[in-house]
Amino acid sequence: EHAAFIKTAWLLRMIFLHVGQCGNQIGRQFWSLPKPPSPLPNPFLDKKDSSRTRQDFSCGHPFFHIDGKARCIMVDSEPKVIAATVQEDQMKLKRSNIRKSSPPLEHTSKSRLQKPNRNGMIFRGLNIVHEHHGRGNNWAMGYYGPQRREGSDGSLVSLALESVRREAERCDAFQGTFLWSSLCGGTGSGLGSRLGAEIRTRYPKRCIITACVAPFERGELPLSHYNTILAASTHQRHSDAMIIFRNDEVAAALGNLGVEQGGFQPMNRMISRTLYDLVAPSHRTGRIQDAKLRPNQRAFRMRSFVADVAPVPSNKLVELWSTAGLPRIHRKDQDCSQLGNVRRRWGTEVDHLSKFIARYDLKSDEQFKCVSFQVSVRSAIGNTKFPKNEILALRSRVAHQFSCVPWNKCTSAVRCLQGTASRLGEPTMCLALNRTALPGYLERVAQKARVMFDVGAYKHWYYKHGCEDRDFEEAFATIDHIVASYAQSAR
Repeated sequence: EHAAFIKTAWLLRMIFLHVGQCGNQIGRQFWSLPKPPSPLPNPFLDKKDSSRTRQDFSCGHPFFHIDGKARCIMVDSEPKVIAATVQEDQMKLKRSNIRKSSPPLEHTSKSRLQKPNRNGMIFRGLNIVHEHHGRGNNWAMGYYGPQRREGSDGSLVSLALESVRREAERCDAFQGTFLWSSLCGGTGSGLGSRLGAEIRTRYPKRCIITACVAPFERGELPLSHYNTILAASTHQRHSDAMIIFRNDEVAAALGNLGVEQGGFQPMNRMISRTLYDLVAPSHRTGRIQDAKLRPNQRAFRMRSFVADVAPVPSNKLVELWSTAGLPRIHRKDQDCSQLGNVRRRWGTEVDHLSKFIARYDLKSDEQFKCVSFQVSVRSAIGNTKFPKNEILALRSRVAHQFSCVPWNKCTSAVRCLQGTASRLGEPTMCLALNRTALPGYLERVAQKARVMFDVGAYKHWYYKHGCEDRDFEEAFATIDHIVASYAQSAR
């Protein structure tokens, strides 16, 4: 029974759902990090090798199918971002075909360059869903659709849900959906919220984790405050955990590292590497070689993450920081081949990440309280047992550094994984913090949105697409409930 449980845990798969311009831009950076495996033959059609079973082929990379296609769905109301991602995938395939061809470059046939093998692309054509008109940076237009098209057969929502159904049926053990979107734009906030609600209705027992990018607090668009509270309240009701990246904090962290910020590309790169450090598999290959594998050596499991960082249903807001996205520029210990160096660096990595994480509220001068957290330590060292005293020491250091609440001592966890997520092969640390900082941000945004709502500013843009005052009142009530719940938990 234990061996069967271990095998089932290895077969757990999740679907990546990228919605809107922001979600697809981050996804474009994300899918350039993992190395796609070579497509494997069908074990039932390959009569020469009858010793392999279907399980040997199913236990491949958690991010890719048996045919080498990524387990992702790209949804957008405009084709420009998705077209750029697909074009980049085609160019990678062209360069791969050129390197694999036997004749030199000047003797390569022209047809081989102009007609690449589309079977080698990592993105599946049926999982690319888009339209040719946007959503006007309006949550109501993205949620209800233009001209109040709520769910016709040809709508963007129906096509996206059909792609989710096909991907879920391809999984050996479908554990949930990882939804990436923005809280500001019309497609990311509105359509992302709608897809999250529909997926919760169709798969009530599966996990939903949303990774959202919050706009600058000063406001990027006239409707950004409305969109933020409407999208955040919808995700709060339907998702199991909500990871939020604030543009203000990401830009400040990159500025402290001296990274030139010529647009959103450096910020998207930092967010994608941070997310990859969280969900990257602990082993390069997913084949089951030992039935006595330890639980902390398995791939990313969504339910375990939710149980560690969001055990309370009303406290779902999570901050995510990683040394893969914010690497140290000057390293004194470049040699990471010994386990002792890795252990000594754990405390140094915590101090490094704490430089970018705000620990005090500037207005009230009070320290933010941490309800729960999860630390993921990745090392390239194989067959290494991490001692329990080192894990307890790291947990105590993080709890002291970020002022963890004294009543919650059982849900904070430390995951020690083998297989680094860094391209340089360096050990990385990922911090998932459930603190009172994000509720304060939502409270300030809700106050600004309340002022606009009371004077009737821009409400007609939402009414024309089917939104009502009830939607705003429910959003304000949800934000107030989040703030009150975190205030009670921080006592």
